[in-house]
Amino acid sequence: MKKLPFTILPGQEDRLLRFLNGISDPADITDNKLLKDDPLYDGTEGYTIGDKVASQLINAKGNLPGGRFRQIEQVLDVEGIGHDKIKDLIHSFWQPAAEYFKTQVQPGILLDNWKIEYFRQPLKEDEFNQIVSTPGGIRNSIAEYVAETLHETQGSAAAILSKHFIHQAYIDRYESGELGSHAFALWWYHFDMDNWFSFDTMRTACSHYLDYYTTLNNRLELHLIKGFPNGDVLAEAITTKDLPVVVNYGERCITFWLASLFD
Repeated sequence: MKKLPFTILPGQEDRLLRFLNGISDPADITDNKLLKDDPLYDGTEGYTIGDKVASQLINAKGNLPGGRFRQIEQVLDVEGIGHDKIKDLIHSFWQPAAEYFKTQVQPGILLDNWKIEYFRQPLKEDEFNQIVSTPGGIRNSIAEYVAETLHETQGSAAAILSKHFIHQAYIDRYESGELGSHAFALWWYHFDMDNWFSFDTMRTACSHYLDYYTTLNNRLELHLIKGFPNGDVLAEAITTKDLPVVVNYGERCITFWLASLFD
């Protein structure tokens, strides 16, 4: 099998295979308005995938066990698919899960009197694996990352305080997207019970976020740092306690969320 000359994240492969396994007609690719060239790779700007290559992808998929691509190398073996095409497909049909969630809730669910931010820390594969496999590794990594971010924005005193609080706090951990989506939606709902969106609408958006990838190995875990004083150190307006942190196995990253409601 062919190999890629660059590294792709497990989550990128997950989303790419999900898209390709869902197509049944060349037009599903060629007429897809999301399909675009990755201008940063290989200098082949403006050239993506035509009818011939799209048909070859569908035929190759149909000849595989179960009629599905199960790894990126199987896609690379299709005639007409090279490294640049893989880059184009990733560029077109993948974005970081946190950015996807943000674009789903604002504009849309949250009005413009909300300010929402996420801080995303990508990690190398070995570093991420060590963090998630070491007792206390996730807590320590969250504490260091939040403190580092606060040191840049609020100064050393806030950074030290936040690190101490996280090491002492109780953390609710949700490995299931179904349970995590309820907990995350409830965090948003607690800002203001009269905040102009329904709980079910927000829960659905949270579910799409935490179930952004399809396999357990690529899961997104919600970790709620209980009692974290967002209003004292992070938020600019109305806020609520608890710090939502998402450990993303598909992207090997840790993300925490901040929100302020200007009511």
